[in-house]
Amino acid sequence: MNKLIGLVATNYSLGDFGLLTEERPIASIPYGGRYRLIDFPLSNIVNAGVTLVGVITPHLYRSILDHIGNGKPWNLSRKNEGLFVLPGTVYGYDTGKGKFLLRDIKGNKMFLERSNADYVVVACCNKIFNIDYEAVLEKHIKSGAGVTVCYKKMEGVVAKDELAVFVDDDDNLLDMKRLKKNTHDLNMCLDTMIINRDLLLKIIEWYKNQSYVDLFDVIKENMEHLTVAGYEFKGYVKSINNVHDYMVANKELLNEDVISELFLQDRMIYTKIHDAHPVRYSKDCEVTNSIIATGSIIKGKVINSVIFRNCVIEEGAVVKNSVIMQKSFIPKGTHVENMICDKDVRLSEAVKIIGTEAKPIIITSHQYK
Repeated sequence: MNKLIGLVATNYSLGDFGLLTEERPIASIPYGGRYRLIDFPLSNIVNAGVTLVGVITPHLYRSILDHIGNGKPWNLSRKNEGLFVLPGTVYGYDTGKGKFLLRDIKGNKMFLERSNADYVVVACCNKIFNIDYEAVLEKHIKSGAGVTVCYKKMEGVVAKDELAVFVDDDDNLLDMKRLKKNTHDLNMCLDTMIINRDLLLKIIEWYKNQSYVDLFDVIKENMEHLTVAGYEFKGYVKSINNVHDYMVANKELLNEDVISELFLQDRMIYTKIHDAHPVRYSKDCEVTNSIIATGSIIKGKVINSVIFRNCVIEEGAVVKNSVIMQKSFIPKGTHVENMICDKDVRLSEAVKIIGTEAKPIIITSHQYK
C-alpha cells in the first residue's frame, strides 16, 4: 500500500457545537466513552496499510496534539514516514460548508512533493464510519479516474449544507450540490476521496491565486475536464454537524448493531491508551443500557448514557440520556437528563439539570470554577 498516503483535515468549524468547541476543534471532541472524532479517519487510513499520514491542524491545536502525540496508537511512530502534523491557515473555515481549504493543502505542498505515492486519501473528522480504503483504491485504479468520491445512499433526511452526490448507473459522478435545505433520500458525500497525487499538485497550481476555496468545489467546477468516479459505502454512517447530532451519535452506540458495524475485528478503531482500573460498581447501583468506560466508579443510577473514563456517579445520583466526559463527578442527590457534561466537571450536590433531546444542556468546568 505504498501507493497511498493520507491527509486528514481538522481545520474547519461548523459553528453549531457551542461550548464543546470553545477550546477544542471538532476533530478532538470526545466520543463513545474513550474515543475522539479524529480516531475514525486516522484508523480507517492506517487500516489500509498506509504508513504516511499528514494531519492539517487548526489554530486550536493543543487538544489534537495531546491526543495523537507521535502517532503510536496508530502505528505511525516510525523512523521513516509516519505521522506528520501540518500547520493550517490561521482562520480556516467558519462557514460550516467547506472542510478542505485549498490554501491549507497549498501551504503543505512539500508533504505531497516529497512522497513517491501515486494516490492521496483525503478525509475529514465529523463523519463517523469504518470504511475499507483498500477497496476504494482498487475501484479507483480500475476506473482510471483522477478522483473517486465516497458517498452513502441515505434513507430519510439529509441535512442542509451536506454535499449531495449524483451518479449514473456506472457510478460515474454527474454532479455535486451543497444542500440549501433539509432534503430526503439522497446520496450524501462522506467528505472523503482518493485523488491522484499528481492531479492534486496540478490543482494547487491551477488555483494558486484563488486558494480560499474548497477542494470539493474545485472538483465540481472542473468535472467536465476530470474523470470523477463514485464509491458507494453501505455501512453505518453518522454525520455530526451540531450538538444534537453529537448526542444522537453517542446514544446510537447503545445499539449493538451500530457497535458491530463500527468496531470490526479486522478494521479496528484505535485511540490514545489510558491505563485504568476496571469499572467499580457498588452493590446498590443501577445501570441500564449504558456504556461505562474504565476507571469509573458507579454508585448511583445510570440510564441510556455514555460515561467516559474516571468518572464518579455518587449514591442517589441519577444520570439519564446523557454524556458524561472524563474525570467528571456527579454527587449525591443530583439528577441530570439530556445533558452533555464536559471533562473535569464537578457538579454541586442535589442539583437538577434537565435538557431536552432536541436541545441538550452543555456543562463545562468553567461554569463551576
